[in-house]
Amino acid sequence: MPGLARSVASALLARTAAAMQAVVVVLFVLSRFHSPALAGLTVMMASLPGLLVSPMAGALLDRVARIPLMALDYSVGGSALLVLTVLALTHHLPRWALLLTVGTAALSTPLSATGMRALFPTLVPRHLWDRANAIDSGGYVVAAVMGPGLAGLAVATLGSTVGLIVPAGLLVGAAVLLAGVRLPASVQAEPVHLLVDAGRALVYVWRHPTLRMLAVTVSVLNLGWGVESVGLPVLVLRRLHGGAPTVGLLFAVMGLAGIVAALVVGRLGSEGRERRFLSIGCAVTVPMMAGLAVLHSEVLLAGCMVLGGLASGPVDVGIFSLRQRVTDPQWFGRAFAVSMSLNMLGLPIGAALAGPILAHSVTAGFLAAAAVLLVASLLPNLMGDRTAPATVIHAGGHR
Repeated sequence: MPGLARSVASALLARTAAAMQAVVVVLFVLSRFHSPALAGLTVMMASLPGLLVSPMAGALLDRVARIPLMALDYSVGGSALLVLTVLALTHHLPRWALLLTVGTAALSTPLSATGMRALFPTLVPRHLWDRANAIDSGGYVVAAVMGPGLAGLAVATLGSTVGLIVPAGLLVGAAVLLAGVRLPASVQAEPVHLLVDAGRALVYVWRHPTLRMLAVTVSVLNLGWGVESVGLPVLVLRRLHGGAPTVGLLFAVMGLAGIVAALVVGRLGSEGRERRFLSIGCAVTVPMMAGLAVLHSEVLLAGCMVLGGLASGPVDVGIFSLRQRVTDPQWFGRAFAVSMSLNMLGLPIGAALAGPILAHSVTAGFLAAAAVLLVASLLPNLMGDRTAPATVIHAGGHR
């Protein structure tokens, strides 16, 4: 399908860069500042500003050409990593400058994250959405394999500071690959006022019972994953006395398991079973987090990461497919931006809250994550209209 291969390749490079950055930045902060609390704040600042401005980003994506906006975000992200590298090498990187640089770069992230998610259903016919979503989810988990592995290798060979240059280069490559991708003319929305349209998108998502269920469930789920994003490096460095390669390997193991799970679920199809996939996936992550809390063996910890990867496949395909089926296609950019930002809200909050807890006790941090994930597993069957999970709510008066 025209443009799909280049879009998938661009997404893969960008997501690999993001997966690398998530590991390298945490290792960089722990190495330079020796503070799990600051590492948690840094992870929060890497996403929270973008989540706050995502309604306007979604409105922008529906009224302006999406491809240039996505390329712009990749350029901003790569530049921010280069700025951090230069400041660190010249010994001009106080804590406030670290947080400011990371937070500023995060402001544009919804342009690429939402833009890419809205791109696939416009390039692929509806009857192939599950398979396209399996590729999309598989792209995330391939990045989850390659990113942490490359991050561990980069930090081990170049150091945590110079290692930041590697994901910056991948972002540049992602921007180059987008050149030549063209969207169908029918997906371009009529011009509207940016702030007004952003407000209508918020109302659209919150009034939609299924999108509201996803917002609550996935944000609670991501509270637990926020703990894991900071907790795993701290666990490896403190409990196992390992290094960056071990951190990368454990994340990579989870990604490999996720690839298998996503492709199997995509092949089976998710229509009518999205809530079940979401609930089961959340439930499977509970023993994973509990295992990370108490185990001391690298082999057993790798088994926990495999469990987490197997859970990610049904969760991702269920989320992606359900959101696409219930959203008016003319609102893909705006509704997806708001929905994705609400879904991701738990990640920075979980990371920020995890920092002080992990500094005191790694076990307590992961046990708290397990409890949160248990709550998330119950929410899909307690919220929303379970009798009509794929009903589209059209724009109507919200246009």
